[in-house]
Amino acid sequence: MSSVLDLATNTTTEDEAPSIRARYFRSKWLLALKQVLPIYLIVHAVLGVLTLFASLFTLGDFSVNSLPRRTLLQEWNRWDTGQYTAIAQHGYDGL
Repeated sequence: MSSVLDLATNTTTEDEAPSIRARYFRSKWLLALKQVLPIYLIVHAVLGVLTLFASLFTLGDFSVNSLPRRTLLQEWNRWDTGQYTAIAQHGYDGL
């Protein structure tokens, strides 16, 4: 009986074991990805919408002016982004 998994002894052969482990590892990661990805996308969509609405508060009431598309990215480039980028590039010693 030369199957991948011998049901009678519940063992695998030496050359087939890494393949089973790799498939098991991939299946666990795929399951985790399927569970986390929708939450990740929803959170980022909500943050994008909140950023859009927050940037609208920079306009005056009943203003006829509009905001360019790059405003959303500029809003995310505010506050601590420069600090985090400096830490990522130079570490905490570079501050």
